[in-house]
Amino acid sequence: MSEKTKNKCIKRALSLFLCAVLFIMSASVAFAITPVALTESNVTVWPIANGSIYFGQQISDGVTLSGGEVQYDGVVVAGHFEFIDAGYRPTSSGTQFASLKFVPDDSNAYLGFNIDTAWDVTYTVNKTTPIFVDE
Repeated sequence: MSEKTKNKCIKRALSLFLCAVLFIMSASVAFAITPVALTESNVTVWPIANGSIYFGQQISDGVTLSGGEVQYDGVVVAGHFEFIDAGYRPTSSGTQFASLKFVPDDSNAYLGFNIDTAWDVTYTVNKTTPIFVDE
């Protein structure tokens, strides 16, 4: 094989290689993964609020969330529920509602969501009894 033929083969191989690299790069940009936007319709099991607080306390002082499940296309999405405003201090006693949010473990694959509807969890705020000290 002549030197001229070898150079042509090398040039052709390099151009094919560069074309393949450019194709792969453009394909990865064109097919970038877009996170799935979940909604409360994906909730299959609602979380439960555990505990109670006294009037004047923040929700986070004594109420925790447990359980709850979110699915997409029949597959459970790993993540957890949180109170949207764990620092909220209820202004009355009795049963209260709290708005929640779902936070997926893999935020590259799934987008979380807020729940502000009647499905919100409930918790109890106990009355406080003032103590008067006679000095």
